[in-house]
Amino acid sequence: LVDNAARSEGGPPPSIDAPWSRERLDRSMAEHLAREGLPESAKGLAAAAGVEDMVDLEVILQSQPVVASLKAGDCGPALKWCQANKARLKKQKSSLESNLRLQEFVELVRADDPTGAISYARKHLAPAAVASDAGMATVRRYMGLLAFRKHAAVEPYKGLLQPQRWEELTAQFKEEEYALNAVPAKSLLILTLQAGLTCLKTTRCEELQNEMDGGGGWGMPTPDAETHCPACSPILRHMAAKLPLANRLRSLLVCPITGQVMDEQNPPLALPNGRVYSSSALLEMAGAREGQIECIATGETFDFSDLRKVFIS
Repeated sequence: LVDNAARSEGGPPPSIDAPWSRERLDRSMAEHLAREGLPESAKGLAAAAGVEDMVDLEVILQSQPVVASLKAGDCGPALKWCQANKARLKKQKSSLESNLRLQEFVELVRADDPTGAISYARKHLAPAAVASDAGMATVRRYMGLLAFRKHAAVEPYKGLLQPQRWEELTAQFKEEEYALNAVPAKSLLILTLQAGLTCLKTTRCEELQNEMDGGGGWGMPTPDAETHCPACSPILRHMAAKLPLANRLRSLLVCPITGQVMDEQNPPLALPNGRVYSSSALLEMAGAREGQIECIATGETFDFSDLRKVFIS
């Protein structure tokens, strides 16, 4: 990404082997590994790179037991954390504790324990219902789940029983915990990737994706697609799809075969089918194929003499 962004601005890319660049990458990777629940890998990388004092691993890793319990379907540790930070969460107007209480109620309904669910609702859900009209509407919806638990396979109750609700609670807990400790909501690695993709993404990226997907848009996987553009790559294009386009004051032509910029020293050549590639790539291909050129996009074969020069204005 750094190399491509620097090339698009017409300057030399910074070397990834530069001490400051390698250190920044190691810091970003260690932090991201910690956030993804890989503490041993994060600590090992930080120690090997000598950046332990530059990464807030302890702040990030202290939430891992609560995250693990939520992924296992247990709200207990998260509720204890909410009680320990009740005053600070109130200042943030957090809804985490309320959502955890609602999830515990759902689990009692799932376990077919109506008596326990009613007792739990009276103790923990009633205060929220009295506090506001929105709280009353939410509690009514969940109480409806209790009343129609035998027919919960349809909306609006089906969504309350979906497993991804635990993923939503886990994500909300991380967000609240990071906010309390002044830790960015996203890792430095993700922020750096998004910044780089935003610099590289153009309207052509979306057009190319539609071509590869047969008009299906950004969501269709194309594992066999070969591209030198990070924003169009199968690994990163889902992240790039949600990002804005780059604001470019000038455009550059990049050869799809070599990834090199096409300019006066490496002029573009057009095939009869309209595809454009760099002259260096096509000359090398023609030398290896006895003057024949194969379009990497369509598979068509042409004679080198059929190519036309393209002039950049």
